[in-house]
Parts: sequence; C-alpha cells; structure tokens
Amino acid sequence: MTTIRAARTEDAEALAALEAVCFPAGLYGVCLRRRDFLNYGRAKSYRLLVDNALGGYVAIWLRPGRRTARLVSIAVHPDRQGRGLATALMDSAENEARLMGAWRMSLEVREDNLRALQLYRIRGYGDEGRLPHYYEDGMAAVRLTRVLRPVFP
Repeated sequence: MTTIRAARTEDAEALAALEAVCFPAGLYGVCLRRRDFLNYGRAKSYRLLVDNALGGYVAIWLRPGRRTARLVSIAVHPDRQGRGLATALMDSAENEARLMGAWRMSLEVREDNLRALQLYRIRGYGDEGRLPHYYEDGMAAVRLTRVLRPVFP
C-alpha cells in the first residue's frame, strides 16, 4: 500500500534527484532544484506531497483568494511507474486542494505526453486549450481542468 505524506525538509535532496531522472534538462524546461523543493515545503499556498519511498511527488499551488488550484508538477520514478503511484499522488493532491478551498484543479502537460494525458482524462480533466511553444524544445502544452467534488466533514 502506498502512503502519501507531506514532504519534509530532509526530502529535498532526494526529490531534486528524482526530478533530474524524470525531467531531463532541456526537454521540459527548467527542472526543480533542491531549493525549489525546500521553498514549496515552506510556502503556505503550496503543498508538496510524496510517497514514503520518495519514488514520486506532486506539487500544487492555490493563490490566496482563488478557487482554482494548479498542479505545478508530478513525477514518478521510471522504476515505480505502472503501479498506481501517480493515481495515489493525484488522489492526495486533489483532496489537499479541496481542503485548501479549491473548487477546480488546472494543469498543463506536454502535448506528446500521451501517458499523462490519458491519466488526467480518465480522472475527468477536460481540455481548456492548447499552448503553442510552451516548453523549451518548442513542444505545445495542453491545459486541462477538472471540477473538484466538495469535501464534507
């Protein structure tokens, strides 16, 4: 069973290493670094969630006064893919967004990342538009959004 928890300061180095494996420099733009993960962990408007084995993470952001959270990044180590970790991270991120007061979640994903697009669309994310030349290598992004069900205590 996968346990998802809030990231801790001591996770930053491992998360930066995971980022480097999952997002080769130049392909997806600027990779997150150790200091970025430390900042995400400290900021009140961000949530950084990881699995206990640090094989994956998800980062979300909700601007104060807004109702749409943004999925900033999600990564799963190639050795852990296909085992439900991305689904567990997405479940946790969406729940956390609801608890933060979000009514919707939005994200951008590479147009050629068919595996991620399939995951998001199965979860109910709908196309909101195409962003040409979004990534450093010129690849377009697809913006997706999903209405989140309310959380009742």
